[in-house]
Amino acid sequence: MNNIQISDWSMLLITGIYVFITYRILRAANLNTKETLRPRVYGDFNFDFQNQTMYVQIKNFGKKAAYNIQTKFDPDFIYGNDESLNAAPYIKSLPFLAPGNERKSILGKAPELFKKQKNDNIKISIEYTGKDPKEKFSENYNFSLDSFRIRFKTN
Repeated sequence: MNNIQISDWSMLLITGIYVFITYRILRAANLNTKETLRPRVYGDFNFDFQNQTMYVQIKNFGKKAAYNIQTKFDPDFIYGNDESLNAAPYIKSLPFLAPGNERKSILGKAPELFKKQKNDNIKISIEYTGKDPKEKFSENYNFSLDSFRIRFKTN
């Protein structure tokens, strides 16, 4: 009789461990799926080296649309007639960006833009939501103008 009880308890313990492990695996898979199937917004500066032109780009390379996208440059990026990129409505605040879509805007000639910047290191902070406004995301990207300044041979 004691052998049956020990084997029953052993099976109960093994089953409990199996259920726990299965739960953890399913939970991890669910988190991975959520992370994979979400918007992912990226900010960057692009260059056309042949024309010495500089662009700013905000792109959603995620699998879902991004909403209420707020972008901030720290320190602020100055372009044109001493205009602030943080104040540019077409970059600062976007209501919607579909998966795979981007907002790209020309800033001007890179050598002239480099001279206007007080700092070579720029942090691009992006905050946005998924379709559900409770789904909040934020990304930070650090960008150094120094390596591009060398390619354009400016000080």
